[in-house]
Amino acid sequence: LARLPQTEANFPAVLDAPTVPLLPAADWANVGNASPAAVMQTLNWAMAKHDANVIPSLIAWDADAKAKVEAFFAAAPEAVRQKFGSIDGVLYAMLSGLPPIAGFAVVSQNIQGNEDTLIEQHQYQDGRVRQNQVTLHQFDDGWRIVFGDEKTLRGFDATLKFAAVANAGQQP
Repeated sequence: LARLPQTEANFPAVLDAPTVPLLPAADWANVGNASPAAVMQTLNWAMAKHDANVIPSLIAWDADAKAKVEAFFAAAPEAVRQKFGSIDGVLYAMLSGLPPIAGFAVVSQNIQGNEDTLIEQHQYQDGRVRQNQVTLHQFDDGWRIVFGDEKTLRGFDATLKFAAVANAGQQP
């Protein structure tokens, strides 16, 4: 993997084609979280296999964001909280709503102590190619993706609100 001298703030999110060979979905496995690349593969594997039990071991919330999502969750109607069970359940629902991925690769990473910022590329099954910057932190039990950017917070809030509206529509 290429080492970045610093985090790339301006990189294209949408690509015409992959710029690196992608690991196809058929080759994904639960390889744990001993490295940032392993976390990315395990997350993609868990999403493809609909294994919600693995997700919590791969993610961590930024402290400020965790307080916000816990407040969103606490403010949701009881039926919605029961549906998701936890903030991790809401995150899993958000991720499950994304289109299926055919392949992914870690393009580059910048490890500084127990922090990593990597660029991952993925191709959806419909052929679209995207890349994202992902922040990870190494904890005592391995690496985890750190969630908490504004886009994630908006998605979390929207997922809860959509579930509340859907639930209200099911009431007699």
